[in-house]
Amino acid sequence: MKRAVVVLLLLFSACAAAQPGERWRFTHAMSMTGPWPVPAPDRSGLQGRGLEFAPGDLRGADPFACAPARVELLDKVPSEGLFEGTLPAPADEAARKLGLGAPPYTVRRVTCPNAGFDFVRADGDTLLVVLDERIWTLSRAPGTRAAAGSPEATVQALLESHFAGDRGFAPASLAPKTQWLSASMNAAIKTYFARPRPKDEVPPIDGDAFTDSQEGPTRFAVGAATVSKDHAELEVRFADGWVEKRLKYRLVRERAGWRVDDVRGEAPDDRGLRQILEND
Repeated sequence: MKRAVVVLLLLFSACAAAQPGERWRFTHAMSMTGPWPVPAPDRSGLQGRGLEFAPGDLRGADPFACAPARVELLDKVPSEGLFEGTLPAPADEAARKLGLGAPPYTVRRVTCPNAGFDFVRADGDTLLVVLDERIWTLSRAPGTRAAAGSPEATVQALLESHFAGDRGFAPASLAPKTQWLSASMNAAIKTYFARPRPKDEVPPIDGDAFTDSQEGPTRFAVGAATVSKDHAELEVRFADGWVEKRLKYRLVRERAGWRVDDVRGEAPDDRGLRQILEND
């Protein structure tokens, strides 16, 4: 049986590679041709698992455990050289669909006794990893390190579920996400779908409501929250290979814990998801 080839794309900070002791979290997966539609659930159970860059080795779920490790820096790698050359043609376009910026790329190659890993700089909060022809995303944003029960942990869990499944705005796709939404948000969604609407009419919410986009970004980074009594707000950065945008997630503290109560854009006059739901 041939050994599985694993290629890891690490998105470094602007000036440096991964530092010893850095911890990353597997958040969601994409197909080799792009993030939409999201592929079927992966059998490896990586979502929510961690990966740590320790001195001289990698620590995490198999097959990423690596010791000892030999590191080599490769500069100006073209799109055709990524993922062992398996990107579909044209490779530049395929890399962009996966969320990478324009080529060339800087690759930090880690050679281990059991596998080889290629780390590519794209931004400071995200990793991409290929396993069994699926590309996993990893993050080291504040949401991935948040304490259980915190506002950041709530938004992180919501978006991991959202990015791992159907991102459409329909009752079936929203059902697994209601646990992270406030009671009033869930009530507003229920009322929204109960309103009669002509079948040939485009609904007010037509696309990805949690990222405020049509096609959906490839990655997200949950920022630190500002908390005031029973209310909290945090910023989420969404990005792909072309653009970056930021949304404000507003949360309320309920008996069950922190729950998402609204999603708004940065503009002062942005209507926000709740207003669209209640006043469409």
